[in-house]
Amino acid sequence: MPEDKIISITQSGLYRISGNDLSTHFDDDLIYIAKFDEEIIFSVIYRNFDDGFYYLKRFRPELSDKKISFLGEENHNQLIEFSVDFFPQIKVEFDQTNRRKPKEPLTLNVSEFIDIKGYKSKGKRISNHTIQTIAFIEPLPYHVESHEEAEMLLAEANDELIPNGNNGDEGPENDLLSNDTSASNPFDEPQALPKGIQLDLDF
Repeated sequence: MPEDKIISITQSGLYRISGNDLSTHFDDDLIYIAKFDEEIIFSVIYRNFDDGFYYLKRFRPELSDKKISFLGEENHNQLIEFSVDFFPQIKVEFDQTNRRKPKEPLTLNVSEFIDIKGYKSKGKRISNHTIQTIAFIEPLPYHVESHEEAEMLLAEANDELIPNGNNGDEGPENDLLSNDTSASNPFDEPQALPKGIQLDLDF
């Protein structure tokens, strides 16, 4: 019988898959630890160091006993929040400073916004507007009999995006793009980081 494995994630943007030996050492900035499931999907919100914008990426962790950086090799990007829900949602509120017309909050269905790719993928920019707050909210409900059925549901959702040509790493959805001259530097409002450690060890 294969040995159960554990996956852990750190605030610095690293994941590691290890055995369930109680003597295993975990990093001090550990924020998530759970029994490893090959079907698990991580949805990650992070802030890009180079341009200051928020990005969203989805990936399945590759099996490895080494520490893997999913925020880039140079690791200057900032992990904001992540989810392991199958159909997560994100709520985005925009900075209203110097706006003539308020910009309404945005709710994104993550599985429709971006496809599942590798952990090295840059992901997709969430918006060109300056974001005040961003967080995962209550996920969408789903009822599936198997992982295969869930995969089919995701494939159908992703197929709907392909004709629009916005299913890659090139940027946000068309309705999020505009020539908004009121947008300030995205780093003007620091985003609070998630606190605490999430445990999910149901062996």
